[in-house]
Amino acid sequence: MNNSGRNLTLINIPELSSANDKFVELANYREAQWVRLSGVPRNMLERVIKRPKLSRYRGAFEAAMAARHADRPVIISHMPRMSASVNRICRLVSPQAKHIAFSFNFTDLPAASDRDYLVNSFRGIDRFIVYSEYEREVYAKYFGIPIERIRRVFWTQDAPPVELTQRRVFDQPYLCAIGGEGRDFHCLVEAARISRLPIAIVARPHSLLGLKLPDNVKVFSNLPLAETWGIAANSQGVVVPLLQPTTCCGQITIVSTMMLGLPLIASACHALDEYLGGDSVALTYRFGDPQDLANTMGQLLSGADEYGSRARMLVPLNRARYARQKWTECIESCLDEFQD
Repeated sequence: MNNSGRNLTLINIPELSSANDKFVELANYREAQWVRLSGVPRNMLERVIKRPKLSRYRGAFEAAMAARHADRPVIISHMPRMSASVNRICRLVSPQAKHIAFSFNFTDLPAASDRDYLVNSFRGIDRFIVYSEYEREVYAKYFGIPIERIRRVFWTQDAPPVELTQRRVFDQPYLCAIGGEGRDFHCLVEAARISRLPIAIVARPHSLLGLKLPDNVKVFSNLPLAETWGIAANSQGVVVPLLQPTTCCGQITIVSTMMLGLPLIASACHALDEYLGGDSVALTYRFGDPQDLANTMGQLLSGADEYGSRARMLVPLNRARYARQKWTECIESCLDEFQD
């Protein structure tokens, strides 16, 4: 039996997930004690006051105090600004704690006016976990983080739930787009206008503010996750139109799409290079070019049977590649190093 987990306290503090989200199950550290916290607003005051984000600072304080009263504390914080808040408090009340900044991801780099604050806030964090090699290099340079402290691990998850919707989407084969962060919906809507191809978009309403939608574009908002992926499962493929080559997001949508055996169209951004390789069926187009996107969507729909067949064949490979066990291995590797 591996006894390395004895007297070890793992303090998990996500910003966007509830405290009962187990995150990972550590086989090699099964004797460790978990303290599960959350930065999700839990009362009216935290829900109403957005700036400063009270729930983040409350969660960060709870994590730091839990570390202060533990013999061998390791904090696992999720998202950069939660990690920054936790670290600043820990330096005052629990400097002995080891700290893993997980999901260290910026859709776009923060403004220079914010960088000095963040550079200081990240100083002393032991490990940073990112979702692409591109981000590893960019964040090391931008924030002055020693690159050996930054690890790349793929986004991991279970296959998304699918509930075939009763909503009328289209009476003909269609493509869909899911998610709103870092998306170039102006380009997608213009491509739909040019091509006249049917497109279903599942996104929050604010993501499409100011856009006049043609009749061949339908938008669905605030759907349950299973119904969202039901719309995708009934489509011929998923479009991920990101804003810039440097935009760092879209991995959740792309991994979910591959796990369901659907082909993709995506902007060829740097943070997705490792995801759009040999274990995917992905077409790319030129950033911000509606005509090129329209042509690419037409290519996918005209070859839907072939692309769909290839994507379904790759499902077992992709479900293994993006299995949650990869996160377990990453965290255990960090803990092993802390024990040395």
